Amino acid sequence: MAGRVPKGLTIKRREIVGRLFLRGLPMREIAEHLRDYGLIKYKLYGVDRVTHVTVYRDVKACLSKWEAQSDRSLDKARAQQVARLLELLRQAWEDCGNVKKISTLKTQYMNVIINTERQLSKILGTEAPTRVSGADGGVLFPREINLILADGTPIISPRNGLGEEVYIDGNGHKDGA
Repeated sequence: MAGRVPKGLTIKRREIVGRLFLRGLPMREIAEHLRDYGLIKYKLYGVDRVTHVTVYRDVKACLSKWEAQSDRSLDKARAQQVARLLELLRQAWEDCGNVKKISTLKTQYMNVIINTERQLSKILGTEAPTRVSGADGGVLFPREINLILADGTPIISPRNGLGEEVYIDGNGHKDGA
């Protein structure tokens, strides 16, 4: 019977499995990747015996950890999406830091970071509401538009209230436009 894997190695292996899972790799490929590169790339001992079953258990543990970390009662897909975006953000910052001078590559990483932050704020509901108004600060659209056809027949909206009259000629264009 093989000995138990030390807890520190399990935590590190689960972190790597979680990252690879968030990148969309299937569980069998993750197990194969760990067997092939675990010792060389990650300095992770004992991964030569990792199977897809171990990876499945690690993914299951990662999913429950991500759900527990989310401070709201998010569903599984939303928690996964947030974890995926956080991993993308971490990787973009790391790669951006590796670029020595300001270049188009660094600008592209910054665009990824900004867009990822924007997406996260939308998902988490922390995005500030935007106010939509016209140039004069009033409402953008009138509450009601009354259409009058070329022959003079009005098309009246079922809503009552003040509105703006628009005249349309026989070609479907606004009169005076």
